[in-house]
Amino acid sequence: MASLADQQLSDDIKPISFAARWGARIFFAFALIGFTALIGYSLAPSKQSTAPHDELTIAAALQALERGDFTLATPALRTWAEAGDSGAQFALARMYANGRGVQEDGKLAELWYRRAGRQGDARALAELGRLYLDGKKLSKNPREAIRLFEEAASKGNALGALELGILYYEGEIVTKDYDLAFQHFRRAARNGSVPALDRLGFMAQRGYGTIPSIETAIDFYRQAAAHGFERSIKRLSDFGVSLDSGSATAAPSIYAANEIPLRYDGSSYYVDALIAGIEKLTFKLDSGATSSTIPHLIIQRLRAEGLLTEQNSQGQNTFIGWNGSTGDREVWTIPSVQIGNAIAENVRASEALTGDSTLLGVSFLARFRSWSIDNERRVLILGEPLQKKPSPINDATSTQN
Repeated sequence: MASLADQQLSDDIKPISFAARWGARIFFAFALIGFTALIGYSLAPSKQSTAPHDELTIAAALQALERGDFTLATPALRTWAEAGDSGAQFALARMYANGRGVQEDGKLAELWYRRAGRQGDARALAELGRLYLDGKKLSKNPREAIRLFEEAASKGNALGALELGILYYEGEIVTKDYDLAFQHFRRAARNGSVPALDRLGFMAQRGYGTIPSIETAIDFYRQAAAHGFERSIKRLSDFGVSLDSGSATAAPSIYAANEIPLRYDGSSYYVDALIAGIEKLTFKLDSGATSSTIPHLIIQRLRAEGLLTEQNSQGQNTFIGWNGSTGDREVWTIPSVQIGNAIAENVRASEALTGDSTLLGVSFLARFRSWSIDNERRVLILGEPLQKKPSPINDATSTQN
């Protein structure tokens, strides 16, 4: 039996032993936490959103790609792409699309273009659209291609706008619409597309989607030529235009009062004109066309100004285009058409719709006693004007060459 002293000693020891036991447990717990922290262990997995510290920078990886060092560029770009860098994703997609540094793989190109596109990379959207439109590396999908081009163009991408312009210009996948094509080319050009400048020049030259103007066409060609665009350089050369000055390279000529200087593009002559004293445009000179043609927009402007009324309307006539297409066109008596110093009054002209050429034909040339072209000097020579009223419209068709 324990003595009173032993009992007292036991009572004194119990609280001390209890505290010691819990203190040891707490100490052990903290020690364990400290140890695990020391060896880098973590119960929650880490989220790595950037490339490892020993990886090339994205700029260095792209520079390696540019100089063709695929051994260095490819693994670095893949690491950055998997880490979420849209620039690396775009670069890797192009590598797979073109088989540059890796085996060509349309599906992997699609994968990385899509990932970059989801992050707002408009270039990736446009390039993916091209793959769908081409149909060689991915299943052909024109509808998805157009959607991607539109999204890319809305983000300011020049390629997306250029591709839309081409689609509406050619009219093979969508309904041909020169007005829309011109608008898309303008948007592409504003965002830096040089090919779009060349296409705008051609459309201004032919009057597709805009008022025909050789001066405007030459301005677009010169902008594209300044960037080394070969087709625009050739077109300027055909017009005899210097890249430096923008003027004809031939020595200036002195024209007689009845001589009108012409522009020549290697196949056709063009002449600037003033319509009803207020509207300027460029005609393609065509002695094979029985009727002259004037763009619908010019007709609308003249009507708005009160210079064309119902009294000027000559009804409709069948119009035969250069490609054999036919259609009915409104015919008007234009108060006056002036080229150089020569003015013809009451000239009959068909209303040219989008896609029709703007022609200066027999209905103008026949208002003069004679006319001829000096091919060496590139001038139109007109005889004295014949002041007569236009012949009434008949069943004969108007033709366009």
